[in-house]
Amino acid sequence: MFNSTNFIEAWQAWKKHKAEKGNPYTPTAEERALSVLFKESHGVEDLAIQSIDESIANNWAKIYIVKNYNNGNRQANKNNGQSEFRNSVKEELDKRYGNREQAAN
Repeated sequence: MFNSTNFIEAWQAWKKHKAEKGNPYTPTAEERALSVLFKESHGVEDLAIQSIDESIANNWAKIYIVKNYNNGNRQANKNNGQSEFRNSVKEELDKRYGNREQAAN
């Protein structure tokens, strides 16, 4: 799971937001929400943080994953958001685990 200072601060802000809306997490619900966020953000911490920030800014009751994400920068062109997202996830995986395409050759 995510454990950076930036993520912890964003998560605390999200919990405060939920409590202010009158719907605080139970311990079990918080654990599950963190697991779902990790899965839906594909383990990309910056994407999770941006999604939390945007969900708070829009006063949403749930965290929605940012659709136009590219290495920490949202894309202005919504038409290529999915391919940009795929590329950013691939780049993040390559950084973490090495370039699998080069290793195969």
